Amino acid sequence: MEYVQMTLDDWLQEKEAIRKDLCVATEAFVRIGYRLRRIRETKAYEKDGYHSVSEFAEAEYKISKSTTSTFIKIHETFAKGPDSMELKEPYKGIGSSILGEMLKLSDADRELITPDTTRAQLRELKAFNKTEPTEDTGLSETIIEFFREKPEVLNEFYSSDGYTTGDMEELVDILNPSGSLVYRKGSYMLFFYDLDKGIKYKVFGDPENHSMSYGELFSMMQEIYHDAISGNRTYESYYGKMTVEETTVTTTVTTTRQAKPEKPVESQVERTPEKPEKEPKKTLEKVLPAEPEKPINTMTETDSEQLPGQMEIIDYPEAMPKQTRKEYLDGCTEFGMALYLQRWYLDNPEAGEIIKSVDRLEAWLKEKVDQNGRVEEE
Repeated sequence: MEYVQMTLDDWLQEKEAIRKDLCVATEAFVRIGYRLRRIRETKAYEKDGYHSVSEFAEAEYKISKSTTSTFIKIHETFAKGPDSMELKEPYKGIGSSILGEMLKLSDADRELITPDTTRAQLRELKAFNKTEPTEDTGLSETIIEFFREKPEVLNEFYSSDGYTTGDMEELVDILNPSGSLVYRKGSYMLFFYDLDKGIKYKVFGDPENHSMSYGELFSMMQEIYHDAISGNRTYESYYGKMTVEETTVTTTVTTTRQAKPEKPVESQVERTPEKPEKEPKKTLEKVLPAEPEKPINTMTETDSEQLPGQMEIIDYPEAMPKQTRKEYLDGCTEFGMALYLQRWYLDNPEAGEIIKSVDRLEAWLKEKVDQNGRVEEE
């Protein structure tokens, strides 16, 4: 059989077709469970001389005893009621194999599973529950380790238009393009969903789930990286240069959103030529933060195209129009203003006292600032 290359549109259509077929299979699974349950409860199998529902299913349909039990338990656990052949809303769209594995989960863990959850992610959750962590990490440390393993994601995040304009959907798409991402480290296991559902996480030994919005995550990232934010060099500014081992480039197809134009995958670091068998391991080297390629709290309007050789007004600071800090903040998006105020509060030891005084706060708003919201130097 000759195969032709599948386009991105074809790929998305095939994925959706499989999902629909799996839903049909799951619904059939529930209906079979319902009927086997009725036969078991009424002992109708005795009409044909069988001693149990499992004996009946084995003889009539070649269904093993364990599979018969799974059919019935799925109906008992996930159907809307004992007389219903329909799944409860939270479980619609989840494949029958996943539902079968979910039977052994607690109610809290079942809340973490969605139609996009893979069997590998489900098994990772089971392993997390069984294995005591070797290190006791906090949430901030877990986020730091998460991005340590994702240099391209961190750099794209802080150099994106979404970070400049506060476009939450774009930022979530950068962080979690598949719509279902799971990360486990130490005492924490994080589950990333879409923008509306946000993030849930488990702490080892705690039976309850915890929730966090993407806005809360991005605020935590600001606190962690605020001294190192430098566009597409943020990773190097915070973690240091990547070692040869960390430059491995992997590509995966994990999108469930609207198809976007394909673009070449580029590594954030240059590939190094092949060398003899042994090479001294590179050590981490801190890189000084560079100015972000775009101001963090810029206005959303785009500049007109610049002619070759044309100088911009920012090349002549003395010609820049004067603006107060309030005027600057008026030009920010809500998200951009939140980032600006948070960073000012963290960086300024007198911020708390300024906020307590109406006069000092008014004077602070009247201060002259540049196009990036920084106080003009005399």
